[in-house]
Amino acid sequence: PERKPERKMAGTGRAGPVIGTRHDTTSQPFSPCELRWYPELGLLRVGRLGVNPIRDASRRIVAELDLGTLGAAKASLGRYARDTTGRSSSLSDALDLLGAARVLAMHMSLGPGEHQALMLLLSKYEVPDRVRDHLLGLELGGCTLDHVRELFPAGSRAARHVVSVLAALASFEGLREDTRARVMALGREMGLPADLIRVLIEEAQISVAATLSGDQATLRRLRELRAAIFELSCSS
Repeated sequence: PERKPERKMAGTGRAGPVIGTRHDTTSQPFSPCELRWYPELGLLRVGRLGVNPIRDASRRIVAELDLGTLGAAKASLGRYARDTTGRSSSLSDALDLLGAARVLAMHMSLGPGEHQALMLLLSKYEVPDRVRDHLLGLELGGCTLDHVRELFPAGSRAARHVVSVLAALASFEGLREDTRARVMALGREMGLPADLIRVLIEEAQISVAATLSGDQATLRRLRELRAAIFELSCSS
């Protein structure tokens, strides 16, 4: 009889990109896993996701969305990412950004104002209800600043993004001095220099005021300004 070719074991060869997620039903509770393609071996390998609750929650919701909702979420949060960071972003990365901002807001004890601000933001970009409910219902109790810094390394361009979003959420009810001081402190925790944090806060306040008044011309100019701020080189 014809001999079947031997099957190589995954674990050698060059790994390709993560191409999806699934749920591992062999463990309790079910845990999300990566599906990674190894082109040199012609094999699909399943690997357990890391333990970052922000990232894992983002990948879990992406894996659970039906195709229609997935497409709508990519479009709406893709537009949000371009407006806020000046660059395109994957759906998972946009969810990470908002999830991390929520964690920082929790550490600041912003209260119900942050929740209402996020609802307004998600409504503005017509984010699907399933994704909106995910973001508003995130379990944040086990999340730490270290989890945020793992996704947005201290001092990086990405760290500027998340502090900018945090400043915007904090500005929807007006930025009191004590709240401003907490944004400054968390910005420093994210490795940003004080002068840059102050610029991010001022831009966020103007952006929120323009959003609430519907000033589209100002918002367009602020998008260019924000992108330039994110690209600034900082010596400290």
